[in-house]
Amino acid sequence: MIEGKWGFPCLPPVAGQSNADLKAQAEQETDGLQGVHYLLAHDRATLATILGAVKISGRVDSPADIAAALAAANRIDRLAQLLWDAPPSETLAQIRQDLTRFADETFAG
Repeated sequence: MIEGKWGFPCLPPVAGQSNADLKAQAEQETDGLQGVHYLLAHDRATLATILGAVKISGRVDSPADIAAALAAANRIDRLAQLLWDAPPSETLAQIRQDLTRFADETFAG
């Protein structure tokens, strides 16, 4: 819906994407903006949606939702390291740990 109505591209993380390919995607321009802006916006929206669902309702629909949020957090860290030589985020590490624990408690068994 967001992509169709507002032209915001849907750019989920690609499993197994090489660092070189991710960096090239981040540097590619779309509508005058570097791809990194779209990638980070997509990943932040994914994280916000899943974290909001956990916080507000205490549930998510499927393990795939958690997997999408974990992939988004991982890509945010990878982009920061590749483009800005930033260390891994402690906040994102905690989010990954919390989401993994939530998934284990919710979907195990």
